[in-house]
Amino acid sequence: MIYDIAIIGGGINGVGTALEAVSRGLSVILCEQDDLASGTSSKSSKLIHGGLRYLEHSAFGLVKESLQEREVLLHTAGHMVEPIPFIIPYEKGLRSDWLIRLGLYCYDFLNINSQLKKSKTLHFDDSNEVSQNMNPIKRSIKKAFQYSDCTVDDARLVILVAKLASQLGAKIMTRSKCVDIQCDGNQNWNLYIRNMRDPSCPLTSIKAKVLVNASGPWIKDTLDKIIKLPSNYQVKKVKGSHIIVPKLYEQKQAYLLQHRDGRVVFTIPYLKQYTIIGTTDIAFEDEPQTANITTEEIEYLCKVVNQYFHHPLKEKQIIATWAGVRALWDNGSVNPSQISRDCKIDTQLNSIQHPPLINIYGGKLTTYRSLSEKLINQLATFFPQLKKSCSKELILPGSMPYNTFDNFFASAQKLYGFVPTTILLRLARNYGYNINIILKDYQQFTDLGEDFGHGLTQKEVEFLIQNEWAETCEDILWRRTKLGLIYNNVQIKHLDEWLKAHKII
Repeated sequence: MIYDIAIIGGGINGVGTALEAVSRGLSVILCEQDDLASGTSSKSSKLIHGGLRYLEHSAFGLVKESLQEREVLLHTAGHMVEPIPFIIPYEKGLRSDWLIRLGLYCYDFLNINSQLKKSKTLHFDDSNEVSQNMNPIKRSIKKAFQYSDCTVDDARLVILVAKLASQLGAKIMTRSKCVDIQCDGNQNWNLYIRNMRDPSCPLTSIKAKVLVNASGPWIKDTLDKIIKLPSNYQVKKVKGSHIIVPKLYEQKQAYLLQHRDGRVVFTIPYLKQYTIIGTTDIAFEDEPQTANITTEEIEYLCKVVNQYFHHPLKEKQIIATWAGVRALWDNGSVNPSQISRDCKIDTQLNSIQHPPLINIYGGKLTTYRSLSEKLINQLATFFPQLKKSCSKELILPGSMPYNTFDNFFASAQKLYGFVPTTILLRLARNYGYNINIILKDYQQFTDLGEDFGHGLTQKEVEFLIQNEWAETCEDILWRRTKLGLIYNNVQIKHLDEWLKAHKII
C-alpha cells in the first residue's frame, strides 16, 4: 500500500495532522518512536489559552487564532478542557495598570463572542477579613486583574486526537522509530521503521506520497540524519521547566505573576491537590531527552512566587518537576521569551529531487487543529479528492461541550454510585462518556478487578492497553492517569509485574 501521507512524530502536531488528513479523505500512517505525547506535548503548562503575554510582542493574529481554537476545544473536548479564572496581582514598578487593562480589553475584544467571562478589575479591602483570609496574595497588594482561560490534560488531549484519527482510519504506530528514509525520484517516500519493543526485528518498510516531519525538538536531527535534506528555517530550542507542589491555596483559580525581568510565572491548580508553577524559558542546545530542571530554575520559580504569596514556598515542598523542549523557528530574538510561539509550516511540494515534504516548526498546544488545517490545505492541488475541513466539529472520543459536563457527571453518579466520588470524577475527567466501557455491567467496585492503588483498577488498565496504546507503567501512571504523583515504589513495582505477567511489557 502507498499511503497519501506519512507522519513522523506522535506529539500534538503529529496526531493533529493525522486527524485533519484522515477526516478529509486521505490515507495516513503515523510513526512515533516512543509513546504518544512522550516528548514536549506532555510537558507543557497544561493550558488552553490565547496567550495574553504575546500581545506585548504584537502577536495579535496568534492570540486571536488561539482564542478561537480555545472555543473549539471547549466544544470538542469539554470533559477535560476546564475554564478557570486567572488573577494578575498588580504591583507598582512593573507593567502599569493601564497597560494591563488595555491588554485585557484587547484579549476580550479579539474573541468578543467567547463563552467565558470577560476580564475585570479586583480590589482587595483590608476591612474585609474573610476576603483577605481567602486571598493567598500579600496584603500589601491592593489591586489585581482577572480574566478567563482554560486548563487541560495535555497528554490525554494528544491521545484522544490520535484515537479519533485511528477510528477514522489512520494507522498509528507507537514505539516505531523511523531510522532511514529514501525516495524513488520525486514519486514516493520509502520509510524504514524499527520496532523499538524488539530492535532486533527486521525493519518495516512504508511507502507514502507526502512526508510530514512533526518530530518537534528532534526536527533538525530528523532532517539532517534521516531525511538527509537541508532546513529552510533556523531552529532555536527553548526549554520550559515546571514544578508541582501541594496546593498553595483553596480557590480554583490561577495566578499570573509578573517578575522584574519582564517574564511571567503561572501558578495553576492541578488535580485538586496540587499547584503547577512555571514556566521558565531558557535556550537549550543538548538532546531533548536530557532536559531537566536546574537548581537555578527552581530558585527562580520559588523567588517569583514568594514575591507575591503570604506563605513562603520552599524547595523541599516540591513533589515533581518536568522540563520540555520546544523547537521554535528562529526569528532572531536573543531573549528566548521573545521568540515567536507561532508555527512555521515549511512546505516543499514541487521539488524535482524528492517527493512532497512538510516540516512543522513551533506551534502551541492550543492551536494544533488550526495548524493542521493550514498544513493539509496546502495539499489541495496535490490531492484533488481532498474534502473540506470538518475538524472544528469533530468531538473527541467520549467528550462533550464543557457546559454539559456537570449534568453528565450527575448522571454518572446515579449510574455508578458504587464508585467513590473522587475516583469517579477522575474517570469522568479522563474518559468522558467512555467510562461506560470501563464500568458498564458492574454492580460493585470489587467487580472491576484488582485495585493497583488509588482506584486504578484492572478494568481501567485493560481499557488503556486495548484502547489507548498504553504498554508500560510510565504510560499508565504519568501520561494517562497522573497517578504517578501519588504512587509509591511498591505500587509501581506491583503494576509493572502485573503488566509483565500479562505479557504487556
